[in-house]
Amino acid sequence: MEKERFSLLLLEPGEIYFEDFSVDLLLQPDDQQSQSKSSSSFQSSLIGRLKMCSKSVVFEAKDDIRQPLIKIAYKDCLQIRRWEPTRLDAMECNVLAIECSHYTEMLNDNVVQPYQQKDGKVFLFNFHYAKLDDYIQQLCQLHRASTLHAYEQNSMIATIVFSRHNRVKFNPLWLENLYEKIICDYQVDEINPLVVNPGRLLLTNAFVYFQPYNNIQRYPVVKI
Repeated sequence: MEKERFSLLLLEPGEIYFEDFSVDLLLQPDDQQSQSKSSSSFQSSLIGRLKMCSKSVVFEAKDDIRQPLIKIAYKDCLQIRRWEPTRLDAMECNVLAIECSHYTEMLNDNVVQPYQQKDGKVFLFNFHYAKLDDYIQQLCQLHRASTLHAYEQNSMIATIVFSRHNRVKFNPLWLENLYEKIICDYQVDEINPLVVNPGRLLLTNAFVYFQPYNNIQRYPVVKI
């Protein structure tokens, strides 16, 4: 299994990691950043994973550990939208555009060091498999929440988290055998030093199962 540098420790206290997507980070020439936010000309791209969290998105390049992790807080975003190419022969638009006032680079050269704050730019993420239409509305809701006062922000994020987690059910295929009797099924938080990760706890007459809502752990289910 490929080793990831992303960790819950890189998030803000209380921030929740939802899910990630396979994407290309499209790199625009620097002189195009200020001239055109919808240009279809790119120097290159980086394949990686885009992590959607409750207060930020984090991009991790896949094959080059020298590349820093890029964290964009929703509160620093000026606009989150679908990117509209200007050329008629451009790729089918499944590209997320995030314009931010500044962003953070972490683990540059794969070395633990102070985070670097960078000036704002426009990031373009081309989704490989997921449909942008299924997620852009929630990204915009999280962006909206970041503009509210602390109490309202926490309330709106909690509503989004509850809605997402309430739709996830324990997968019975993870049961050890078909004859196990399910006693109870709860939404719980797994508590580790400095981090909390929500999931579902299933108690049967034979085992206790924990299924995280995200894929941060090496195994999709922990069985005790």
